[in-house]
Amino acid sequence: MTGRSRAFDVPLGRLLSVAPGMASADLARTAEHYSRLGFALTFPDRASLADSDLAIVARDGIELHFARTPQYDPDRTATRIYLRVEDADALSAEFDAGGAGQRREVRSTGHGTRELAHADPDNNLLL
Repeated sequence: MTGRSRAFDVPLGRLLSVAPGMASADLARTAEHYSRLGFALTFPDRASLADSDLAIVARDGIELHFARTPQYDPDRTATRIYLRVEDADALSAEFDAGGAGQRREVRSTGHGTRELAHADPDNNLLL
């Protein structure tokens, strides 16, 4: 026994969220792009984005973390992130209305879901 008491019976090792880390060759461009997708921006390591090496974009409880990586090669190391959403068609329309565009039209998958595909300026793919 460690001496710690708990008021409820939930395992202490329970996972609560995930925040994928991705590369960005240009954090200002990344921040502008994700703001068009409805994400809010923070940069926890500095007072301004211009001085920061990290940007966090958040929307609806989802966070994506971006690290300034000037030598980043999107053709070799792009990231794929799968997000569960209420309505892929509605989200796709929202992204289009923000001027962000899509890689392809929303489609039905073989496993019973609807899927959009959005690539950011660094070729990170949101599915």
